[in-house]
Amino acid sequence: MGIKGFFDRFGKRSREPVPAETSLPERPAPLSILDLDNPLDGLSVGLVFPLAFSVGTVPVRVRPLRLEAGTTVAHGDDTGSGAQDSRGPWFFWKADTPSGKHGGFWQLPGPAGDSSVQEAWNKTASTLAAAAAMKLKETLAARSDLAPLAFSAGPCKAPLLGEKPVFRADFRYAVRGAFREGSAYTGWGYPFLVGASLGVAAQDTNDDPVGTMVAGSRVLLEAASEDVWRSRAFMFRDAGIERMYLPVYELFNLLAEQDLRLVIQNNLAVGIQAETLGSLFMYRTSVRTDAGISERVLPPHSLDRRRVDPLLPGSVGEDGRLDPAHAAPDLQAFLRRNDEAYEELFQALRKDKLELSANAAAIIRSIYVALVYAPRRRAFDGFVSAREPMMQIRGFAEHTARRAVDTSGTKTLAAAVYGSREDLEFIARWCSTRKREAIADEQKRLELDLSEGVADLEAVVRDRFTILEKANAITAADAREQKNSKLVNN
Repeated sequence: MGIKGFFDRFGKRSREPVPAETSLPERPAPLSILDLDNPLDGLSVGLVFPLAFSVGTVPVRVRPLRLEAGTTVAHGDDTGSGAQDSRGPWFFWKADTPSGKHGGFWQLPGPAGDSSVQEAWNKTASTLAAAAAMKLKETLAARSDLAPLAFSAGPCKAPLLGEKPVFRADFRYAVRGAFREGSAYTGWGYPFLVGASLGVAAQDTNDDPVGTMVAGSRVLLEAASEDVWRSRAFMFRDAGIERMYLPVYELFNLLAEQDLRLVIQNNLAVGIQAETLGSLFMYRTSVRTDAGISERVLPPHSLDRRRVDPLLPGSVGEDGRLDPAHAAPDLQAFLRRNDEAYEELFQALRKDKLELSANAAAIIRSIYVALVYAPRRRAFDGFVSAREPMMQIRGFAEHTARRAVDTSGTKTLAAAVYGSREDLEFIARWCSTRKREAIADEQKRLELDLSEGVADLEAVVRDRFTILEKANAITAADAREQKNSKLVNN
């Protein structure tokens, strides 16, 4: 069936009391509205319109703004809350799934302008919608009860939703640093199917589509918080660097308003950090042109200045800290500056200098451990896998190795043999029961600190090599003693 046939049928359903394809309760829901202070409460919107996808190599990132359900969210003039704005372009999607036939509409209004502007935007929006449809299909396919047996999508006329009870999600999306807003519509019953798919208990929905979507979002966050931010990371490539990374400006799009305010005003925009704020968001790169090599500043993919600027100190704007002149000199410096910002945030949370919501704190910790701490951890793990310095210790005379163990503390010994049961057994034969137990306790503490990203890796490496320093000192002392003994005997 073509698009025209689909909308002919849809139009008839809006005028005749015929059941819709998506299963809906017999009575419409009371109007329910939620402005999303916390973007994480809208994670389940990704099953209506994807929150992170790409058009070719161009990333698109979406932040849910508002959830609404009822019979008045999709009709009326285009001036008031909840009114359906008929401005296009519009797109539909349909999916035949094990739980039934579902579908919805997306509205992606463009800039004001003449017919040529509108025509250009319609082409752009069509490209965006096609990429979004592919991502939505992929997202639905990951859930057995929503996996499409058949899926279709494409442009359409403004739907005649009339008095039908519907669910609506408004969102703000970024493409190449520019922001626009759009809306997604679906049947009033679809959120309940989403909730059921995510494991939201039926008795917890309270016959409320909006509440059900929020509950589903929390299930998604609890089940895989790392996936939430990893799905929004960008691929950065330049001058031999290739790294998937979530810059701080994209972290902003995951934070609730109060958390964002505290992160900016109590951490990122104070003291020395404020002086290098521009390098946190943009960097310089060299590009080849017909005229030769030239330098340009790459702006942030998704820094929402409309949301962020009001939270910045006035001095930031007065001093031009976000002007291109303050961009990082290259990609490496930009990534390093973001690593430093995550380090500052993590340490502030750890030392109770920054109090955020539990979800915001958990996401920052997760990002820090995965993106900042993990590369440092890999260097440490290199020593562990090479069993250094214990392989060198085994090359010393036994009495030297034993004296090195005897004179080493349990903390340094635990670090020295971390990751190798064989090395632990090697030193354990010269340790008392009490000392062996203390080493085991220290290793448990070290393992926990490493997993949480709080272990000072430089200090751990120093501890790890302390036994080698002791063995070398003992060897040198023995050599001096032998030399002095020969001089005395002679």
